[in-house]
Amino acid sequence: MNDDKVFQSVSNELILREGFVSYGGLPGAIWTQWPRPVRRSRRGILAYRLNQTAYLAAKLKENGIPMIEPPGGHAIYIDAGALLPHLMHGEFPGQSLAVEMYLEGAIRGCEIGSSCSPTRTG
Repeated sequence: MNDDKVFQSVSNELILREGFVSYGGLPGAIWTQWPRPVRRSRRGILAYRLNQTAYLAAKLKENGIPMIEPPGGHAIYIDAGALLPHLMHGEFPGQSLAVEMYLEGAIRGCEIGSSCSPTRTG
């Protein structure tokens, strides 16, 4: 859409029906801070998010953070068991990592592997 007022009006209606335009839980204040070309097209949004994910994956890799390869376009899966080998499966390394990331840097994450078969027990 080339008209910012129409775009905002449509975006507001969309939130009531389907969620945010970007559907990542981004509040409008953040959405409006995105570069204008990014806000105007789905391809721009997708490219922006893919580039962010690729950048983060490269930085994590540079710093030796173990992750599932290849990184996804929507998320990066850190191998908490490999990152925190001193924690046994029953000590929930994924939960511990998610909590510490939030406490240390306000980074929201989640643990998705406790129901998987443990490679280490204890």
